[in-house]
Amino acid sequence: MLKVCFYSLFIPVYVNVCAQQIQTFRDPASKKYGLKDAAGKIIVTPKYDTVEAFKNNVAVVGKKITWSDYKYGLINKTGKEIVPLVYETVYTDAGIVVVQADDKYGFMDKTGKKLSPLKYNNVWEFSDGIAGVEIYDRDKGEGKWGFVDNTGKVVIPVKYDRVLSNKKGVIAEREGKYFAVAKSGKEIPLNYERIGHAAYGLLLVKQNNKFGFINAKGEVVIPLKYDNAWDFSTWQRTGYLSNVRIGNKSGFIDTSGKEVIPLTYDWAGLFREGLAKVTMNPVPAGESKNGFVDSAGHLVIPMIYNSAGNFSEGMAAVSKKSGGRNFFYGYIDRSGKEVIPFSFESADEFSEGLAAVKLNGKWGFIDKEGNVVIPYKYKSVINGFNYKRAKVVLDDDKLITIDKTGKEN
Repeated sequence: MLKVCFYSLFIPVYVNVCAQQIQTFRDPASKKYGLKDAAGKIIVTPKYDTVEAFKNNVAVVGKKITWSDYKYGLINKTGKEIVPLVYETVYTDAGIVVVQADDKYGFMDKTGKKLSPLKYNNVWEFSDGIAGVEIYDRDKGEGKWGFVDNTGKVVIPVKYDRVLSNKKGVIAEREGKYFAVAKSGKEIPLNYERIGHAAYGLLLVKQNNKFGFINAKGEVVIPLKYDNAWDFSTWQRTGYLSNVRIGNKSGFIDTSGKEVIPLTYDWAGLFREGLAKVTMNPVPAGESKNGFVDSAGHLVIPMIYNSAGNFSEGMAAVSKKSGGRNFFYGYIDRSGKEVIPFSFESADEFSEGLAAVKLNGKWGFIDKEGNVVIPYKYKSVINGFNYKRAKVVLDDDKLITIDKTGKEN
């Protein structure tokens, strides 16, 4: 992950930043920052617009070039500028200094000595003594990845198309083949049809239409016995669980391979906001039953709904059969309470406080109290609100973008 530096101007006038009691101070007249020792003697006159606390005897400082542009450098505890203030980004990691200018990254030591030229388009954080680096070829439209150690030396050649794991071991892909790569650069081939990205130290693998999990060293941790499986995912609240399937039954396993939720359901969805949809008798749709389980496998919302969506912003759209083959949609909260009446022909999940719903063949938007905020006038909704904008389709098939008042823009 890239580190992007932006250093606040709102730094206390006196901050203890090192064992020698060096303190930052701000000159009220110039509004610039300098350094004093514990006795109040000025070590660095106020000349910086930003300053960070000292870390490992160095501190990042910055100067304002324009209202939105800063240049950064590095000083030591004597106030000496060991890295000049010419870089767009400066930070220290694992004893090495990372600098960036003109969208290229390079490395220095803490004396300001250059360890590598500015040639990398992407730099990851150090883990286990190495960091991933990318060189992107704009003409070819592709990047290649490798690893450097904390001296800036390339220890794993920059030749991989993707890096799938970089903590507690490197798993990388090159020309459609996978490898476990040692810090020396030695490769161990991994003969899988597919490998997912690492989460919780495990990677989903597929071989001969069976799924299981390996660790970052390429060792099998959970046997390849499942007919389908999902990655463990850090973005889910209960991402330490994986949705797995054997034959016609689905359930969930944890990162040890234990079946936390037994494989007894005809279908199981992903966890969202701590709950996952489970289904019995999925075909025909009119006969299916849907409810929700928590991460311990408890059925916290009974299987009484004909269909159900994922939870979003505390609510989920669900439907009930009402006479003949007609279905009506409403919303429940995480306790299972029906909070918006079942009066819609279709309903989507909430996003930024609004949800798209269908009535009398037209789509509009409601708030969390069920009030109509944007009238029913759209042929369809392409996606709900994101950054205060939603995409909808008019009767003449014209695709437009609207704001949260329904105004076209």
